[in-house]
Amino acid sequence: MPGKKRVLLVEDHHDSREVLAKILDKAEFDVTQYDHCDPAERHLEACDMDIALLDVRLPGRCGDDFGKELRQRCPKTMIVFVTGEAILEPLKEAVPDCFVIRKPVDAHLLLELLECFSSDTGYSSPMKKMMDDRAGPSNM
Repeated sequence: MPGKKRVLLVEDHHDSREVLAKILDKAEFDVTQYDHCDPAERHLEACDMDIALLDVRLPGRCGDDFGKELRQRCPKTMIVFVTGEAILEPLKEAVPDCFVIRKPVDAHLLLELLECFSSDTGYSSPMKKMMDDRAGPSNM
């Protein structure tokens, strides 16, 4: 049986981070969580996470900037941005093959997205399109 998928969770709002961590723990993901990007930097060197779940607006280094570097250094890592921002296209253009979920997070959609990911194969284009269509304009 393969090991648990490793999730890097970076969210500065304590309550949001705790809720997301509980959702992921219950779904049997191995979650490492931080409230800003600085301590998460070590994961850029090690590329030791399967999935990165990043808030966009964080104190210090923004999640989108961290996500850009993560995409360059760790191309097999799935990147999911969580944001309350209204305009999402610049984010999707800046970080190729990322997913964006709007706050408040739909737990079922998030888990479906994460469960479909394989660190060996990533997502096929049809899978990405299906998830984008499924989320609709209110969540993606």
